[in-house]
Amino acid sequence: MNILKDIINNNTENVKKIFKNNKKINILEKNEDGSGSLLCAIKNNNLEITKLIINYANAEGIILNINEKNNEKYFPLLWAIRNNNVEITELIMEYANSRNIILDINGKDNNGKYPLLWIIEKNYKEISKLLIKYANDKNIMINVNEKDRYEWYPVSLAANNNSIENMELLINYTKEKNIILNINENSFDDETPISICINKNYFDIIKLLIQYANEKNIILKNLMIKYENGEYPIQWAIRNDKMEITKLLIAYSNIRNKPLYINEKNEKNEYPLYWAVRNNNIEMMELLIKYAKDNDIELKLNERTKDGSFPLLWAIRNNNIEILKKLIDSIDNKDLLYINEGDEDGYPIYWAVHNNNIEIVKLLVKFALESKIDLKINEKGKGGWYPFLSGIKNNNPEILKLLINYAKESHFKLEIEEINEINKGWYPLILAIENGNIENIKLIINYADNANNYYNKPLNIERRNEKGDFPLLLAIKNNKYDIIELLIDYAKTWKIESTIINKKYSIDDENSYNNTFPLLYSIKNNNTKITKLLIEHTNTEYINEKNKNGEYPLYWAVRNNNIEIIETLIKQATHENISLIINEKDKDEWYPLLWALENNNIEITKLLMDYAKEKNIKLLITEKNKKKLFPLLLAIHNDNMEMIKLLIDYAASQNIRLYINQNQIKQCKNSNTDVLEMLKQNKITNDFELDVSVDETFSRENNTFLQTFNKVIKDIELYKKDPENKNIELNINIKNQDGWYPLLFAIRNNNVGNVKSLIEYAKDNNMILEFNEKNKDGWYPLLLAVRNNNIEIFDLLKEYAEKNNITLNVNEKDQNENYPLLTAIHDNNEEIVKLLHDYANKNEIPLDINGKDKSGNYPFLSAIKNNNIKILNLLIEYAEKNNITLNVNEKDQNENYPLLTAIHHNNEEIVKLLYDYVNKNGISLDINEKDKSGNYPFLSAIKNNNIKILDLLIEYAEENNITLNVNEKYKKGMYPFLHAINNYDIAEKIMKYSHKKKIILDINEKNDTGNFPLLLSISNNNIDTLKLLIEYANENQIILNINNKNNNGEYPLLLSTKNDKKEIVNILINYAN
Repeated sequence: MNILKDIINNNTENVKKIFKNNKKINILEKNEDGSGSLLCAIKNNNLEITKLIINYANAEGIILNINEKNNEKYFPLLWAIRNNNVEITELIMEYANSRNIILDINGKDNNGKYPLLWIIEKNYKEISKLLIKYANDKNIMINVNEKDRYEWYPVSLAANNNSIENMELLINYTKEKNIILNINENSFDDETPISICINKNYFDIIKLLIQYANEKNIILKNLMIKYENGEYPIQWAIRNDKMEITKLLIAYSNIRNKPLYINEKNEKNEYPLYWAVRNNNIEMMELLIKYAKDNDIELKLNERTKDGSFPLLWAIRNNNIEILKKLIDSIDNKDLLYINEGDEDGYPIYWAVHNNNIEIVKLLVKFALESKIDLKINEKGKGGWYPFLSGIKNNNPEILKLLINYAKESHFKLEIEEINEINKGWYPLILAIENGNIENIKLIINYADNANNYYNKPLNIERRNEKGDFPLLLAIKNNKYDIIELLIDYAKTWKIESTIINKKYSIDDENSYNNTFPLLYSIKNNNTKITKLLIEHTNTEYINEKNKNGEYPLYWAVRNNNIEIIETLIKQATHENISLIINEKDKDEWYPLLWALENNNIEITKLLMDYAKEKNIKLLITEKNKKKLFPLLLAIHNDNMEMIKLLIDYAASQNIRLYINQNQIKQCKNSNTDVLEMLKQNKITNDFELDVSVDETFSRENNTFLQTFNKVIKDIELYKKDPENKNIELNINIKNQDGWYPLLFAIRNNNVGNVKSLIEYAKDNNMILEFNEKNKDGWYPLLLAVRNNNIEIFDLLKEYAEKNNITLNVNEKDQNENYPLLTAIHDNNEEIVKLLHDYANKNEIPLDINGKDKSGNYPFLSAIKNNNIKILNLLIEYAEKNNITLNVNEKDQNENYPLLTAIHHNNEEIVKLLYDYVNKNGISLDINEKDKSGNYPFLSAIKNNNIKILDLLIEYAEENNITLNVNEKYKKGMYPFLHAINNYDIAEKIMKYSHKKKIILDINEKNDTGNFPLLLSISNNNIDTLKLLIEYANENQIILNINNKNNNGEYPLLLSTKNDKKEIVNILINYAN
């Protein structure tokens, strides 16, 4: 009877029937690959069929060829061991013993694999004991040094698997049998066991190998062999900051009297001590120094690498004075110390000052003085900074004093006026003023005054930075009275007082604050105390000086409603016998009296009228500005009867005729019958009914504004046809109660034609459109254009603003805290983002690149949500250029944040971009924070099966000493390992990480449906992860819940039986046993 086919198909029931119903069965038949019944049953891991075959053979007196191999050289014992089947292995050994057959325990398959090699490779512990016992009982030597076709052999596999138990087993067995274990042979990739362990940081295995080598007087060859990058193991261990491995290597070297290559350089000319210092590891450094001393080796302490760096430089960069002192003490020839050398980023004194480390600065200065070395203290380093300027930046007067004293003692000129051309054009004086540090300013001035050998002229206190600031103007801008006093006193000493106080920029200079000068800026800043100080020292002609916009001192004093400054100006002008200009207009045709009316300030209005009378000046009281506003109209608008009467009386005294028409009055929402009566009595207006209600369309609640808007557009069309028609008088800025006005409404409707019509009409009639005004929702023209993604309207607004010297609101927010940049990024509109970026740069407007809307969204996060790398790079470039730190950890209302969002979108490029940005800017990333659903980066990367992002997370966590959340649950009770259970590589990576961090994984935890790792691996028939899970459980002494049920009542054995997964059934049974 042919039984082989059913055995191959693992059909146990048929095989049982055949054995039961047939007396003559050919159990020695072979299939085409030379496998007989017994080998096929064992290959299928089928204990029951294996027993049936052996029992039948015994009953029929058939001797089974238990060592017979198939075409691939597999034989029963090898398959039983490969399958880790203890019962079948025992059965084979029992059968062999009963028939007095010696098993081939060293036999190889076609790949050179033999029983012990399978045991070591798969880490089978129980079978290893069976094999050794059998070998001992039969007095057979087990092959412990044989290689397979891939050059693997037992020790190399044990090393590669980091299996301490197997390594100990091999060592103990060979000691007992007096065999020398092969621990030096190359295996796969030409690695020896020791090099495998060093590369993988397997400390315990290295320890075992070195101990064995010492006992057996074996020289470990790869300890003295270079890797491809030019490094020896000792160099690799130190570069990777592996202290314990370094100690082991040194101990081995001492015992074997084999000196380590502690001065050898790799391909980058880096050497052990260099890396010990760079890694900030003083213990490693001391270990090397001691080893060198004990072995009479002259240790390289001061050699330079290819990039120009060296240990002393890194000690200072790392801010480690203890390492620095040890280095200096260890270098016998102090002349060889590179205290003036550096790499492309900087040099010793530069880094000491940059890090604000006064102790290191003192040490370097002292060493330089004692050694009579001229310190390089004026050279620029990273970012264009140099020591004195960095000391100013850090606000550290003590360091500045050290540098000044050193310069004096060394008769050396200290650079105190050099400009940082890379970073905003800062130089010491201007930066000290920006920081508001008067002590540092005094140090600069005193040094300049006392260093007569180098400075026989005053400090350049007129020089500007990139923003156009010069010292006095910046002090005024920052409202620093004491600094202004100090600068004026200094200027007086050098007789340059008039130069700095009256300094004014060229009209053509783009960075000119609109041609602002100190006195005007202080008045514009509304600082009375500073203004009074400046007036004392300002040349008399500057009291009437204008800037580029036509603004002058009295103009701004009135505009700011500052009576005290107005009175001070009048008093000074009177004292100097100068007449103040009080009627001159700015670029928008505003003038002092008009501002007094705009501010509804009757006291200032009287003051101006009194001064005008005294000086016999006729005030402008009927002139309109570009918005068609004039004094009487504003007085009526403010419903100020006293002010109206004041204007009427002044006009009468000056023989000036006042006039206002009905349409103008209708614009004044506050006008009442008393006002109208006064106007009629004084014949200021023509007769009309006392009905001054605003157009009905504005009075009704919830008006759509459509009728009014349509009328405006219709009238504009009429005007185009007949521009000379005097009956057409439009108010193109008319508003309703909700704040809508024609331009805003046209943009809301996305109607380019209407926008053009309004702009053309305004231009033809010399009118200024409402341009930045908000409606009740906070919407304004630019924001609506951006919301509508309408680039043509955006360009029209930009062009109109430039022609009319209007600054667009690029940062203003609506009621939901939306603003143009955020809206454009949210809509993923790269072109508008670029337009906003370019406009802000051109007009020197700082863009709000971190602002949030009410949902907590902000530009950087919004760009990541859209997976838009170009916009992200634009934001980073703008932030760096403007010295702004981007929000990279802020959460929105759903608690999403950049890193989590990038990982959720599976965007590896953005994750790398984030890492590069935070590393460059010294920011710590939140890599464990959860969103509202409980999701977090580690979990999200695993859910996406993204092993590259997972590697990036682990790498960042390691570099920043952060422990990742590996067990945290999120919604539905899911957690990282449960998600990873069907991805072998990720599951293994999680296990390795948790092992390294000494975290025990929750491998028995259930989710809300009752599923757990063991059950899911069986459900998906994933044998590899099942074995991995069992191995992890055994290593960590965890009992797997093999009888637990999910919410559907399924449990591991039931599920594997139900799915007819016999191999899984056997694995579970073996585990349970």
